[in-house]
Amino acid sequence: MSKGLGIAAFVIVLLSVPIPVVGSYLCILGLLLGAGAALGGNKVWPVVVSIVGGINLFFMSPSWAIVMYSKTVRGPGGMPMHTMESTYNGAFFFTLIAVLAPIAIVAMRVVGAQKAQAT
Repeated sequence: MSKGLGIAAFVIVLLSVPIPVVGSYLCILGLLLGAGAALGGNKVWPVVVSIVGGINLFFMSPSWAIVMYSKTVRGPGGMPMHTMESTYNGAFFFTLIAVLAPIAIVAMRVVGAQKAQAT
């Protein structure tokens, strides 16, 4: 079951790469499926999904970069304007957690299995 979930997560992440705006949300969906595969016991697919999804979101998605790094300021007449400053908002940390969650789950399961064998 977890192997199929991991493959489905990888397919969704790969399909999200060429899609401009909605692809970022599909990539996050794939990362969540990868976390589910990691909870199911799979080790390979969640790591692959995290690497591909992280590269997609952090380096290949300009629309998601705007969401992660933009800051809303008030312009002339009180109109909201978005500036690209060196600020991190909630979307950045949510993306970071979504990318690192499958790897962290796999690591916790491996350490837990090693401790169970030692005792």
